[in-house]
Amino acid sequence: YYSSGIDSSGSVQCWGRNDDGQAWPPSGSFTQVSAGGSHSCAIDNDGAMHCWGNNDHGQTEPPPGTWTHVSCGSYHSCAIRTNSSVDCWGAGSDDSGTFEGAEAGVDCDQSDPPGGFFSSISAGGFHTCGVEQGVGPRCWGRGDDGQTNAPVDPDLTSITAGDDHSCGIDENS
Repeated sequence: YYSSGIDSSGSVQCWGRNDDGQAWPPSGSFTQVSAGGSHSCAIDNDGAMHCWGNNDHGQTEPPPGTWTHVSCGSYHSCAIRTNSSVDCWGAGSDDSGTFEGAEAGVDCDQSDPPGGFFSSISAGGFHTCGVEQGVGPRCWGRGDDGQTNAPVDPDLTSITAGDDHSCGIDENS
């Protein structure tokens, strides 16, 4: 229930619900930002990752490194490193994530990316999808609604993961 963006000076602006500090960004100059369930992450001009908001599952604790793209899901985050490999953190990255209610017992490996080099990444509700260079779409995590059944399509150039679905753009369509 909140949104974020980067203004013309490179500052992150967030607005809407802020019960976990997710709409209270750090100061600095940034190149990319992503809003998740109740946390956010942004990449600064030097490629460093900054995350804030709810951290119940480690979703605001990225591994060290430099990054080119970040995407926040419900309880996890994934990003592309400068060498095009993917790392994810938060729920599903180990056995520490526990959920209540409808999501009780969910550990669906949405934070366990395949190897390879990626040009695009998108974290959804409990799954993640990316475009692997030279291969096409790859998805991992919870797939009970078919959201991880990506088509075999090497022409897919961009992908986005929603809560329970995924979509992509085919450059030849």
